[in-house]
Amino acid sequence: MDIEETLIQPVNYFLEFAKQAGTVFQPISTEFERISRELLSQHAPNFLTGLDEFLKTQVSPHSKNLPLMNPFDVILIIGCYLGTLVVLRIFMSCFKNGFGVKPFALFHNFFLTTLSAYMFAEVVHLGNFSFNF
Repeated sequence: MDIEETLIQPVNYFLEFAKQAGTVFQPISTEFERISRELLSQHAPNFLTGLDEFLKTQVSPHSKNLPLMNPFDVILIIGCYLGTLVVLRIFMSCFKNGFGVKPFALFHNFFLTTLSAYMFAEVVHLGNFSFNF
C-alpha cells in the first residue's frame, strides 16, 4: 500500500461514517425542519420566504449532498450542544469535591495533536502532488 492510499483511507472511512450518521439522524432532522417551518410560517412568514429564496439561489451542486448544508441541521446540533451543557452542569453540581478530568484532558490533547499531525501530512502530501515539486 503506497502513501497516497494510506492517507486517503481514513478520509474514506470518515465520509462513510458521515453518510451512515446522516441516514440514522435524517428522520429526526426532517421532523425538526417540519416543526420549525410550521412555526416560522405562522409567526414569521416573510422570514421563511426570504430564507427559502436565499437557500435556492445560494445552493451549490458541489455541496448540496454534503452533511450540515441545511441550516436546520446546524440549528439542531447547536440546540443539542446547549442542552448537553445544561445537563452536564446539573450533573457536575452533584460532585462537591470536584471531578478528575486529567485522564480526559490527556486523551483529548493526544487525539487533537494526532489529528493535527494527520491533517498537516495530508496537506503536505496533496501540495506535493498538486504542484509536482
